Amino acid sequence: MVARELARAGYRVEVYEEDEAIGRPAHCTGIISHATARIIGRPALSNTDMKYENLLILNNSSGNQLRITPTSPVVHVNRPRLEEDLAREAIREGAEIMLGERISLVKPLQGTVEIASEKGVRRAYSSVIVAAGLRGRNLIGGWNCYTRNYYGLNVECNCSAGTSLKVIVFPDIEGSYYSWVAPLGPNRIIIGAEAPRSNAVIASIERLLALSLEGNSKIIARYGGLVLHGPPCRPPSHASRGIIPVGDTAGFNKPLTGGGLWPTAFYVRELSNNLARGITLNRALLLAYNAVWRRLHKQYLLFNRLLNSKSLSVIIDAAASAGIDRILEGRIDYDMHDSMLKTLLATPRGLIAGVRVLVKTPRLALAILGGLVRQFW
Repeated sequence: MVARELARAGYRVEVYEEDEAIGRPAHCTGIISHATARIIGRPALSNTDMKYENLLILNNSSGNQLRITPTSPVVHVNRPRLEEDLAREAIREGAEIMLGERISLVKPLQGTVEIASEKGVRRAYSSVIVAAGLRGRNLIGGWNCYTRNYYGLNVECNCSAGTSLKVIVFPDIEGSYYSWVAPLGPNRIIIGAEAPRSNAVIASIERLLALSLEGNSKIIARYGGLVLHGPPCRPPSHASRGIIPVGDTAGFNKPLTGGGLWPTAFYVRELSNNLARGITLNRALLLAYNAVWRRLHKQYLLFNRLLNSKSLSVIIDAAASAGIDRILEGRIDYDMHDSMLKTLLATPRGLIAGVRVLVKTPRLALAILGGLVRQFW
């Protein structure tokens, strides 16, 4: 996305892709909001193969559930094809993409930034955007960034699971976080799980398979990888020297899901606006970074204590027993995770749910309250 935008703005762009193919190996589920798909543009919209009007959040142990209709529908995009089409658009705009080039060095050098690849390529640029995942942080000197690494696994099977996107928590599975069921059509679904421990992911997947597989159902594919949770890395001091991280390298991940497409899409939109205003490239890159950091940092203030199934189950039970489904109808922004808590606490029923959380788990309630207070300081 960033390469396409910079090439479109008239800059000479060279992309070093460490894999031999764009979008491979697959690792992401591909669940985003339709609003994010619109920001990305045609590559996302043309590769959207499922739209979910409702999001069903279920505590499997208690049976309590919330049915939420977001402000913008949630969609599934085919991630490999999305990235392939983004690459084609970047090339059409003038970018050059070099496959199988793994960068091993990024450092300032006499007013430029020098890079070197493991195959021996060595060049200097006015600006270098580092989008190399966790490994990218090792390429940037003086980078201090905290990230929690979770494990994520997706399993596709020819099963039936209705039309709603389901989020399920299994608080009885030790060390688990949350799981999901995403229908892709009448007889195909993705089931997945995320947790800080791989054994909890496997246990959650096995539970979902037991609930989903029936008759002649078969597993079609498995894919996954690390899912990063921030908070986002603080704005880099070396940005003025032409080095700036994006994506997982920068901790641009949503707090509850670890999703990275919305933060990067938001970054690109801010970058485009900055360049259109005539701001110099390095300054435009840094301003866009700061905009994403502020958005994500506020959300992480609220959700640092919620990244486990036991905390989520308490929230689900309290909200369901207070009957807040109608309050949330069409008022939750899928990309701004703090919108749910802010909407809830601004209503009488939401306050009732908050009191129930306080009674059951005082530390969790106080942590959320502290996060809300810090957002306005």
